[in-house]
Amino acid sequence: MAETLDLDKAFDSIGVVGLGSIGEKPEVYGGVVEKCILNNFFDSKVTFDVDKKGMRDILKTIEISEDTSNLLVILTEIQNKIGNYFGGDCNDNLKRFDAYMTSEFKCSLSDLKNKRVAQCAEKASVAQNILLAIIQTGLIKKFNSNFVSSKLNNNPHAFILLENKEQEGTSYIFDIENPSTIILPDGTKKTFIGVYPISREQLIDFYNGKSIKLKSILHEKNGMKETGVDRFYGNEEVKLPTFPTDQDSGGR
Repeated sequence: MAETLDLDKAFDSIGVVGLGSIGEKPEVYGGVVEKCILNNFFDSKVTFDVDKKGMRDILKTIEISEDTSNLLVILTEIQNKIGNYFGGDCNDNLKRFDAYMTSEFKCSLSDLKNKRVAQCAEKASVAQNILLAIIQTGLIKKFNSNFVSSKLNNNPHAFILLENKEQEGTSYIFDIENPSTIILPDGTKKTFIGVYPISREQLIDFYNGKSIKLKSILHEKNGMKETGVDRFYGNEEVKLPTFPTDQDSGGR
């Protein structure tokens, strides 16, 4: 049986720290995120500190073997363990506001454990660091992982961009905050991880400031179809439909 990766050791070997930002300007950052600044947080500016203790606690829970090659399996494991650490999705913005305000505009990863107040910025920051550790081990090494501060459907949003190093290879957006709703062949709906393929042409458009319309990696695979409102990732203002239809791609 293949051994589980020692991601704690791999993360230590990276040895680079950096600063993320959301809400102030578009940013694509390929290093370890040590802090994330949320500039448009209820008209305030707050800091999310990705402390080492919190990162080690999460890294120790990730169960990925050294022979795992399926990207969806890896990203699903990351999403599940980050969700478990934060105690689930945040459905109460006032509770999120209170968590930061009562700690003088700054929270650490450890502070937010089991609090159910983490959203895209916190989750994407942690996911970026985990992915860098995984790439450091040699898995999914054909990708560069990037923390991205941009927009989803005209709203400030943070997510991961896995950029394929191969010229004609497919890149992916990993939207850890927003899962996809998929209609199965039997007509039932099910929620899946939010992973969106990007062609080389779309990637160039994205880097040039355009918004790109993306569909789930599962869309039109084995009779499955994504449902919900269209998803436009990027800083270009886009006109959105006033209500979702089953002909549009998923999102929230």
